[in-house]
Amino acid sequence: MALPLVLKCLWSPLIDRFGFTRWGHYRFWILCFQSLLVIAIALLSFLNTTQQFSPLLLGLLLISIFSASQDIATDALAVGLLSPSERGFGNGVQKGGNSLGAIIGGGGMLILLGIAGWRTALLVMAMILALALIPIARHHERLSAAVPQPANRSGYKRLITVLHSMALGRIWL
Repeated sequence: MALPLVLKCLWSPLIDRFGFTRWGHYRFWILCFQSLLVIAIALLSFLNTTQQFSPLLLGLLLISIFSASQDIATDALAVGLLSPSERGFGNGVQKGGNSLGAIIGGGGMLILLGIAGWRTALLVMAMILALALIPIARHHERLSAAVPQPANRSGYKRLITVLHSMALGRIWL
């Protein structure tokens, strides 16, 4: 289920290249993928987890894909908003907030799951994610140099070069 988070580099150049600048290049993608997350989580709440295991797994995979895709756009928007000197600190705050949110939100959802059950816990989660759309919906993204121009197709070329170097053992991760 976590594989999309690892492989998101494969479709991140597409998110960088295509968008609707009228809505804000990355803002559009964030709104789109987070809305899909809300819908998917709300739909999963109506599944019987013991009798509908295959649809549950498919839903979880979709949630992972939507989350990874939204993360691509969120990171790119942050890069566009922050100056180069602010990006290290901004990334630290973003990762710290992500970890804290996972601990508090994950723990809270587990407590709610035990108290109110599967359907209520997932519907509350979907509602929280829907409310989190408000700030980004109100944000007016400015175009920056971080958004590649249509003629820039080097994203996949760079990725292929890195993967090729890794295959040859030139890069150790």
